[in-house]
Amino acid sequence: MDSCSVNGSLASNNVDDDASCELRVDDEIEDWVPDSPIKPYVGQIFTSIDAAFDYYSKHASFCGFQVRRSTQRSRNGVVVSKYFVCSKAGSRDISSSSREDDASESSRISDKNVEPVKRRKTVSGKCHCSAKLALKFAGSESYEVSSFIDKHNHPFATDSEKQFLRGNRAMSAMNCNFVFDVASSNTGPYRAHGILKELCGSYSAIGATAVDFKNWMRDIKVFIGKHDSDMILQKFEDKRETSDNSFFYEYQTNSEGHLTRLFWADIEGRKSYDVFGDVVSFDATYRTNK
Repeated sequence: MDSCSVNGSLASNNVDDDASCELRVDDEIEDWVPDSPIKPYVGQIFTSIDAAFDYYSKHASFCGFQVRRSTQRSRNGVVVSKYFVCSKAGSRDISSSSREDDASESSRISDKNVEPVKRRKTVSGKCHCSAKLALKFAGSESYEVSSFIDKHNHPFATDSEKQFLRGNRAMSAMNCNFVFDVASSNTGPYRAHGILKELCGSYSAIGATAVDFKNWMRDIKVFIGKHDSDMILQKFEDKRETSDNSFFYEYQTNSEGHLTRLFWADIEGRKSYDVFGDVVSFDATYRTNK
């Protein structure tokens, strides 16, 4: 007969020699208290809720954890209290997710012609962490820290893991310019991330992941949208005004106002034409299915 301690009490059971016994000691949870030079404190005043969140996020990024916005209370349209919690606060609602899966399965069985909704399966990292920052309205659009709990029930990210925290992942101006510049040489964002890693010495020195590079390039293309021709014409006009008429361009549009032809020549191109007599032509519709 083997015995194991469960929740502090001694329980005896008949088990095999190879069986394992799970120990749960709920009253002996270790606390992790971070040390940061920008730690919030009770009574600290912020000019806005966003300013307080940014300050708390910097503290979290330095220590190795993440924060998220939580509940708030409003009165007469004014937020009188706001809570920021650790990203590991709370717990995953297993029962609700199970009900959603059951409902999806029932829908698939009842109507075979309807394709079931595919949900991304993720692993929840919530562990009832009690760390939080509470704000109260202090008048004149300012907020005061009314409560600050800095104890966590989980370890923090290591120095090598901090680069993957959302608060530490940001596209700096240098990163954006680098991705944009290398794109002109037909280099994609993933390859650009690898090149920048070699220049910086390590991935952690970049401050963003390859996925961040890809998402930024995607957002730029979405932002440009259908205004790419307007942007290039404006660029040519600015260049002609600042080049003492050494830069020349002409363009044509169709009845719908779409750009159909564009010609430009700078001072170097004119000199080359005088010597060689060559003109370079580009087909902008090549391999675009248009």
